[in-house]
Amino acid sequence: MKKFTLIEILVVVAIIGILASLLMPNLSKAREKAISVDCQNRLRQLHIAETMWGLDNDDLMVRVGGTDDPDIGAWPGPLSTYLGYPGDVHGPDISLDLKDTSSNAFRCPKADLSAVRGWEWTRYGYSLYAGDPRRVNPDNPNDRYHPVQRGNVSDPMGAVMFIDSTSHQTRSDQYFRTMDKANLHNGTDRNVMFVDGHVRANVTLQQQIVDPNDPTYFYSWAFETGQ
Repeated sequence: MKKFTLIEILVVVAIIGILASLLMPNLSKAREKAISVDCQNRLRQLHIAETMWGLDNDDLMVRVGGTDDPDIGAWPGPLSTYLGYPGDVHGPDISLDLKDTSSNAFRCPKADLSAVRGWEWTRYGYSLYAGDPRRVNPDNPNDRYHPVQRGNVSDPMGAVMFIDSTSHQTRSDQYFRTMDKANLHNGTDRNVMFVDGHVRANVTLQQQIVDPNDPTYFYSWAFETGQ
């Protein structure tokens, strides 16, 4: 029986090392892709829940909410029952130790929720334009909360509903700048859900920054200046 020499063993080890070095980046990319797909699926679930809530509420879009006032909940609260959770004012009525786990459908799989406020169950931002309680009815200045009806959104394909964010609400590209790279897909990208239900994956900061002198529909919607 032929014995392997030390040189032959070292050659085999070197080859294995080279193959491992070639495979590791691909494995890392595959893992990031899987996490991104999981995130997109969660966004679709949120969109379905928000749509079902709207069907039960005159086709309105749910308000953003989110204050320390126990009577004013954040948007995950009204949507929780549509995702199969016991309802709570701010989010799913489940144990706090499950907030930062996959059991929480409101959690982007890249986001760390361990340090967020107790009532905040999500790191998805919901459009302030769709549900800002400070939005004024243009026909009645005394109406401080004038929610958007889904059917009145002029460009649902361009109107952002949910986005990976540092806050439960979103209104501009500022959250791209403050989001920690560790919480972004591939360190640079995030997923965006639009009112019509399509997800735009792997959107970069550069793709979202807009020129205020040449606003896009995304810009006008996000900044509450047009329906």
